[in-house]
Amino acid sequence: MRITFSIKKNIIQIVLTTIVGILSICFAFPIPAIAHKTAVHIGVLAKRGKEIARHKWQPTMHYLESMNNDMKFHLVPLGFDEIIPAVASKEIDFVLTNSAYYVRLEVDYGIQRIVTLKNKRLDQTTTRFGGVIFSRADSNINSCKDLVGKSFMAVDHRSFGGWLMAQYHLQSHGINPETDFKSLVFGGTHDAVVYAVRDGLVEGGTVRTDTLERMAREGKIDLKMFKVTADRGPEANFPFLVTTKLYPEW
Repeated sequence: MRITFSIKKNIIQIVLTTIVGILSICFAFPIPAIAHKTAVHIGVLAKRGKEIARHKWQPTMHYLESMNNDMKFHLVPLGFDEIIPAVASKEIDFVLTNSAYYVRLEVDYGIQRIVTLKNKRLDQTTTRFGGVIFSRADSNINSCKDLVGKSFMAVDHRSFGGWLMAQYHLQSHGINPETDFKSLVFGGTHDAVVYAVRDGLVEGGTVRTDTLERMAREGKIDLKMFKVTADRGPEANFPFLVTTKLYPEW
């Protein structure tokens, strides 16, 4: 059963003017008379863990509050297994999540998209993202076929950029991860996958685009320690390392 939404125009304008061009927020469920509410809960997919999500998005909550003193905006970091239950139980009023989750939530719960995230790096911005399949720079893995018989880690079986994109890419190259890998495990966060590959716990891994660059900028890794599989040529004007096709951003 689809859900009918009723929401005052002033709330939409507050959210749009604050975060349009920065993030993708979707209606999670009907919020009748939200203008009279003092609390608004915004769920965010915590792809790198909840603490990092709080650090990244809490300033946005403070800014929203500065735009309307009558409202309190609460950040709700959510794991991959928490997004759908949070929407289903009406725990959140808005949600920021990847485009695969959005499609499912639109079909199952009738959520509506408002804006799409623009991801900025250096002098470029992009509204698309992809998956990166990578290994240590000193490995003998140069293409997807070299992953056969190797140990591999992805983020979560529900993660769009951290698994589903790579899974489709591998299958398109004739590789069945469930039978062709020595092992397939899930790290839970993008950072955990990067560290596992770096430390030799697994031989290959996949994360969403921009993860490696952001972790390098934060001083957590050295990009020179990694290499990306060369199965796909570089995307024109795309500012991040990428292996798979590109898909719409959050």
